Amino acid sequence: LRIGGTILESNNESVPHGSHHSFILKVDDGITITKRKWLPIEKNLIESNNKQMCFVLIAIDTGDCGIARLRGTHLEFIPNIYSGSGGKRYKTNFNIEKFFEQIQQAVFSIVKETDSMIIFGPGETKKRFSNFLQKSQNAQKYKIQIAEGIDSGGEDGIYTFTKSQTMKEIMSESKLAKVSSIIDEIMLRANKKSRKFTMGFEETLKANQFGAVELLIFSDKAIQTNDEKKIIELLNDAESKGVKTYSVDSSTDIGLRVTGLGGIVSLLRYAIES
Repeated sequence: LRIGGTILESNNESVPHGSHHSFILKVDDGITITKRKWLPIEKNLIESNNKQMCFVLIAIDTGDCGIARLRGTHLEFIPNIYSGSGGKRYKTNFNIEKFFEQIQQAVFSIVKETDSMIIFGPGETKKRFSNFLQKSQNAQKYKIQIAEGIDSGGEDGIYTFTKSQTMKEIMSESKLAKVSSIIDEIMLRANKKSRKFTMGFEETLKANQFGAVELLIFSDKAIQTNDEKKIIELLNDAESKGVKTYSVDSSTDIGLRVTGLGGIVSLLRYAIES
């Protein structure tokens, strides 16, 4: 995010007042914003982001383990961890406890205090790792769940889980599960030839002008490939009307699906004339 503006105050004599300055903010950078007047919509944006449910996803097999932290609808991966159990080089001396220790160390490096952990993958390795993890005093404060029905480990296992029915059941209150259900409902309405949904900017803009939008999802590509100012105006106007909006990005399959549907989609309270 590139932020630009005019310098009004500075304690540095070499920085003249009235000059222009810009700086770059990256994901997870900290910033303090001082604002005398906050609009309700601005407060809601900040407060809703702070209340997001977060999950650490662990897709484990005897050969490798994928770990990612899910915040809202964004997946943040750390590199796969390999056990070294396969192949001719590792026929002997494979110690699964050392593999588990590596995974535990990686998990504790990204987990936050209010996060939940979900462990899945083929076979019994997930249960063995869950038992190993729960012996650690550090793990006692976290909610740890085992998910069945995901038959792959590593990064592939993470992606498989985020697309699965299991994810919707275990994480029913999460933003990702809600967005996934909305996309499914849009596809269902499309198959039934219902007009109570929109795909793309123009359709969604028109429906919002009629006050017909109930739920709206947009992807990062919508902002990159359209007029950014128009997209922001649409989102602000929709939120001011009480529309629940969700953002997604290409870190998940759901984000890619939204991009493929025009970058912005919505469910409508009632059909409008095209």
